Amino acid sequence: MAVNVRGMFLGLKHVLPRMREGGSVVNMSSALGLVGGAGICAYVASKHAIIGLTKTAALEQGARKVRVNACCSGPIAGTMTFKLAEEVFAGSNKTFAETVPLGRHGTPEDVAGLVSYLLSDDSTYATGTTHSVDGGFTGARSRFLVKPSMLNLQRSGNIWHSETDLCRMSARNGASR
Repeated sequence: MAVNVRGMFLGLKHVLPRMREGGSVVNMSSALGLVGGAGICAYVASKHAIIGLTKTAALEQGARKVRVNACCSGPIAGTMTFKLAEEVFAGSNKTFAETVPLGRHGTPEDVAGLVSYLLSDDSTYATGTTHSVDGGFTGARSRFLVKPSMLNLQRSGNIWHSETDLCRMSARNGASR
């Protein structure tokens, strides 16, 4: 939360007043900022918060013609994605590439293409928007077959919990604790 939310907030707070009219900011969120993710509520909440900060900053900066948008990447080939896949899909050879319709991990170049567009003069009418570059991950959410047992979650009555996740959801009252 300190990096994803506070860092983004402070970045916007200090950069936006110094931007020239017609400037553009692209905040990096995640495909998990658009959907949920079992066992990683802090990460998911922080990525949702980035989208909220983006929309708010766009409203506040519109009169100055400063555009603020968000990029939500899906599983991108890299160390973090591969290590997470080892944990999530432990005991199998499954990767996140199998969870997206395009059947592959994205590349840094895939993300850079979208960010370049959002920073360019070709997107001068786009602000407060959220763009996915996720191989169809968010559109195919039902294909993302991660079960609580794959995330080392344990069920205690109506509550799913893990040692590292502070989110507790009660099926009985639907409230987050």
